[in-house]
Amino acid sequence: EYLNAKRPILGIGPKDWEVARIVRETNAGRVLTPQDTSELKNVLLNWFETYSKQTLTVNSKGIERYSRRDLTEELAKFIRWGLS
Repeated sequence: EYLNAKRPILGIGPKDWEVARIVRETNAGRVLTPQDTSELKNVLLNWFETYSKQTLTVNSKGIERYSRRDLTEELAKFIRWGLS
């Protein structure tokens, strides 16, 4: 749902965590490590300026696979596979 909101996602965590992969794969925002303090400041200032102009948005791609419908379908397939 957050991916579908077209607002940038800011992920702060380890370099190769799952959230980082999803955010990069979908072009949904930025991912930084806790050590990236100056870059964090730049991103936040830039996003705030863009928000102030009422133009803060992202052009995500491939987010359909994370919709509730698609994720539920994948879970159902997994359950059916486990029962057979």
